[in-house]
Amino acid sequence: DRPRVYTPIDMSELRKTMLLVLLGFAVCICAWRCGTDGTGDNGLADAGAYIDISPRELPGQVDRVAPPEDSASADSGADYAAPPPDAIAPEIHDTSDLQEPDWTPETAIDPAQEVLAETTSELVFELLDDVGEETVDEVVEEIAAEVVEEVVEEGGCAPAAVACPQAPLQCNEGGGNDHPIAGKLKETSADGFQLVDEDGWQTKAGLIDQIEQHWSTSPTTLADLFADLNRDADKIIFKADVECFHTGFSWNSGDANVDYWVPQGITGTASAYPSGSYAGKKVALVAWYHKTEEDPGAPMDKGVRVSFVDTTGMSNLKYRHALLVEPVNNGGTPDFNPVPVHAGGIAWYKNYLYVADTSKGLRVFDLSRILQVQTENKDWIGLVSEGKGYHAFKYKYVVPQVNRYSLCPESCCARFSFVSLDLSTNPPTLVAGEYSKDVIAGRLHRWLVDPDTGRLVTVGGAADSLQAFFPGVLKMQGALSWDGQYFISSSRPKLSWLPSPGTLFIGTPGSTLQERSWPYPPQDLHYSMFSDNLWCQTEHPPNRYVFAVKMADIVEGCF
Repeated sequence: DRPRVYTPIDMSELRKTMLLVLLGFAVCICAWRCGTDGTGDNGLADAGAYIDISPRELPGQVDRVAPPEDSASADSGADYAAPPPDAIAPEIHDTSDLQEPDWTPETAIDPAQEVLAETTSELVFELLDDVGEETVDEVVEEIAAEVVEEVVEEGGCAPAAVACPQAPLQCNEGGGNDHPIAGKLKETSADGFQLVDEDGWQTKAGLIDQIEQHWSTSPTTLADLFADLNRDADKIIFKADVECFHTGFSWNSGDANVDYWVPQGITGTASAYPSGSYAGKKVALVAWYHKTEEDPGAPMDKGVRVSFVDTTGMSNLKYRHALLVEPVNNGGTPDFNPVPVHAGGIAWYKNYLYVADTSKGLRVFDLSRILQVQTENKDWIGLVSEGKGYHAFKYKYVVPQVNRYSLCPESCCARFSFVSLDLSTNPPTLVAGEYSKDVIAGRLHRWLVDPDTGRLVTVGGAADSLQAFFPGVLKMQGALSWDGQYFISSSRPKLSWLPSPGTLFIGTPGSTLQERSWPYPPQDLHYSMFSDNLWCQTEHPPNRYVFAVKMADIVEGCF
């Protein structure tokens, strides 16, 4: 019975409401175009296809069986068929008959769209107050311009879409929404792990170009470096604490006993090139970090050096150290600095060397841009003066950094204590993981690698982790996967028979891990599919050596 009250229509408000609807429609279109570069292709695969990363048999690959013992070389590959150059090319499978493909470009999180969604809601209301005589198209263009700027500034990082799984104590991230099971390889969510490509490729390349023009430097190929190895290593034939020991070597006396250089990561040409070799050489690459507290006379942290070890013939082992450096612009002058990281893991793929940067992500070095420098003084680094030129703590060669993949601020905490390359997936993947000495919350996380460029696969400038696992073990020092099977090197003692000071854990997702006898303290892992050698090393002097077991043997066990 109450009288009806008629409110006059405010045409300006109606106009704004209609504009909002139109803007919403335009933003949807913009979001679609941002996600597909306007062509329906986000750079990963066709819209109706997915990339298969399941383990597979590589073309030309033979079964993992031990080569004849008289082959002598740790990675001789004499009786192994090398995969053809396209052996690691991505397979694109039609998904028209699949209900739920494992991974599709459409379901991949696009950081650009995340930023756009957050930014647009704020911009719309700000712009509506000042619409004036602007047309809808002009408003949309203004929004799009600001969104693009926002995406560039953010570098593709996006807030984690889910709660993070339990993390190591160093992460200081709370209890987490998923937890490990002791001794069981348990899959957990990888949705919150994200790296941003810092996109320093062009800048670093420009600095290297300038440095190599200086009189005191000269570009050096890997072949040149391999022909200039200056130290001798010794083959070892047995280690009692290594189950299924096959072969190995020890460093010269100086490197075996030095306490301020500590070996950590290991990789080699077996993962880098389709033939498993470079210029006819099968080479192992070992990273050492500088322990400054053991070297009080050093002027600074000397960072990381890498050893190129020719394992083509195990009876005549030669190697040489080179220094990792980061090119910088020093007041307008191209220069370089040491790289002060732990280098707990390294992975060599194509011309790139990935180096684990514990709390920050991955650094990338270019092995096709090696430089020879001056060797006058062990305390000089970079451009000392125009007359004295470039130096690297008396190391003759430097390997320059060309980019970084850094953990996004919005990402779940992920640590990079070690890293390895898995060529049995398609496309190839990096497997990184976390050392944790107090709780079994260390995780493994997997990252896609572009088989054409050798770089991480990114969308909108960010790389999203593909998988994550809780192995449920303490003190992981290295990890590697091959054909769906995981190998984890740990400095936790093996207590079951036959006991050992370290442990190699082996298992598949969902399984209880098997234990094998392993030395102490073991480090990073590297696998050669050509020889079936699974490589590792120990770090403490004087019991410091590099060794290999046959993967087929260690899976079955020898004790």
